[in-house]
Amino acid sequence: MQAEAKEDEALRTKYGTQRWTRMPSEEASKPLREQGDRLGAFLKKAEDSDGMVRSKLLEWEDVITLLSGEKVVYVSPRLTM
Repeated sequence: MQAEAKEDEALRTKYGTQRWTRMPSEEASKPLREQGDRLGAFLKKAEDSDGMVRSKLLEWEDVITLLSGEKVVYVSPRLTM
């Protein structure tokens, strides 16, 4: 989106606002940027929550193993961005 915004500004400068009449990139992409920010915050909270669960699991691993008779295995899929 940054590249598109730069291109939009360059063409707006080159052709002028009379000939380049489309909505400015920053304005047009605002809802998408806001949605991306909300999604990023959601993913950060999920990552923090996973860390807390992982920490508690490691903290209680010995007790869980003793009570269940089986070794605790925690495998977390990693989201790659």
